[in-house]
Formats: sequence, C-alpha cells, structure tokens
Amino acid sequence: MLKIIAKAAIKYEFSSTQIDFPLNIAKRIISWGKNNIPDSDIYDEEAKYGRENEIHCTIKYGLHTNDIRKIQNKVKEFGKFNIELGEISRFVPKEKDYDVVKIAVEGDRLHNLNDILSELENSDKFTCYKPHVTIAYINKGTNSNLSGLRPFDGEKISVSEITFSPKTGSKETVSIF
Repeated sequence: MLKIIAKAAIKYEFSSTQIDFPLNIAKRIISWGKNNIPDSDIYDEEAKYGRENEIHCTIKYGLHTNDIRKIQNKVKEFGKFNIELGEISRFVPKEKDYDVVKIAVEGDRLHNLNDILSELENSDKFTCYKPHVTIAYINKGTNSNLSGLRPFDGEKISVSEITFSPKTGSKETVSIF
C-alpha cells in the first residue's frame, strides 16, 4: 500500500522565486519517485519533508521582500528561455537526519536570472547556485543506487514565467518577458 505523506501549508522565514514545472512533467517526476523510492525510505519526521508534490526549481531563496513589484521590476524584460533536466543525484546535508534525491537542472540563463534576483536584499547562505528539482527527502544513507540515473535527461522546459512566493506561503505568477 502506498503511504501518502502530505506536506502541510507552511509559512517561511523568507520569500523565494521558482519555476513551477508543467503538470505533465511534474506528474512523471512524482510517479518516478514513487516507483523508485520505497515508502520505508522516505524521511517524514517533520511535515515539511517527505515526497515533493510541488515539482519546481528554486531560482532564489532567502529574499527579504514580500513585494511582488520588486520581483516584477527585476525580471520584466528578462525574456523566455529553456532549462534542461539532467542526472539524478543525492544531496547529503551535514548535521541533518535526511538526504535529498534531486534532478540536476541546467541552463545558463537560469544562472543569469538567479544573479539578477540576488541583487535584491536576501539572506541566501548558499554562495554557489546549483539548480535542481527535489524528488524526495529520504532516510540518511538510503537509495544510493539512484545516483547517476538519467530518466529525464535532456527533457527541456520552456520558461516564460516564474512564481514568487512571499514568506506567507502564498504564490503569485510573474511574467519574465
């Protein structure tokens, strides 16, 4: 029997921007995770972890503003671009009880967009932007066999809008052209 682990609506310490994936691709990623990561390996000690059910790629986290106009002004003429999915790997956070299964996301313009949004006041502690899609938070040390797989390799996504999520947890769409 499939164990459903739903994430609770969460308020965040900071605001963020992200690319929400098209539903058809998001469903395939969620399904792949369910078919390849056993429920017994899912880290669900806290409500904000577990399986990712909102498939996205974060552009910038740690933003101090809740004002969508500041985001709009930064990206209004950025222009459409493509991103491409790559290899599956695991991120092993230090001093955490979980690992993260993720898909690499590639695209030079994605890095440019991160740079532009980084000009806004922020508390992002990561100095090197490594775009990815989280599939699931897993128990530490499990599922090492997934690293290096490429089930979505080369999948392209056209980006014409981003999502702004103020720290309240709401979401608003922002056009980038």
